[in-house]
Amino acid sequence: FQVNILARGINRGAAQRIYDENLTLIPTNREVTVSMDWYQIASGRYDMGDYLFRVGRSFAADMSQLAYNAFDATFANLPTPLKYSGAYDYNMFDTMVQRLQALNGQAIYGFGSLGALAKVLPNNDFLKIPFAEEWGTMGYVGAYRRVKFVEIQQNMIPSTIGTSMDFGISQNRIYLMPMSAEKPMKVGIEGNTLVYEADAETTPDNTIFVTTQMSYGAVLATANRYGIYEISA
Repeated sequence: FQVNILARGINRGAAQRIYDENLTLIPTNREVTVSMDWYQIASGRYDMGDYLFRVGRSFAADMSQLAYNAFDATFANLPTPLKYSGAYDYNMFDTMVQRLQALNGQAIYGFGSLGALAKVLPNNDFLKIPFAEEWGTMGYVGAYRRVKFVEIQQNMIPSTIGTSMDFGISQNRIYLMPMSAEKPMKVGIEGNTLVYEADAETTPDNTIFVTTQMSYGAVLATANRYGIYEISA
């Protein structure tokens, strides 16, 4: 907050709000439908537990991707001093980190995919030598220039599986923020999980269809200041 100077006889200054915007989170219906051959189930060749596990993982990946997309989309609207795009420059990196430390009053952590974190290294080959073993083992440096890095588990974009197999998490962006108790992304789930089953007796080829539906959405809501550092090369 800003510390104001008061003239004598003045009771207080203008009230400062932590967060003064209205946020709207609109859940959307999402579903997974899987078909199973009744004969395979009857013969014990189909594992129902495997189906439940895959459906659960699919929804978990979709929720995490939804939250990430909402966070990543804020890059364009961030204040210029809190975003960067270009070749790795430790001066620009240090400046952004110091700004965020001053704004939040906390240590700053860097979050990103393995591909993004792997790009944070000294420009000088001689200075890279002390980090060679850690970089070669972990794939990135765990702490560099007073910033500890945390890897974000990579997702695949489902529509590209089998073709280009695109990643869902940026391979170039590092998200700088404090590691406080406040979670910046809020995921809202509406209602209960619904499961529908089309029995084999109602389908012409004795196929069982199982549909799982959930309604959820994600929105960014945080009083902390954060920055996005994009390494383009």
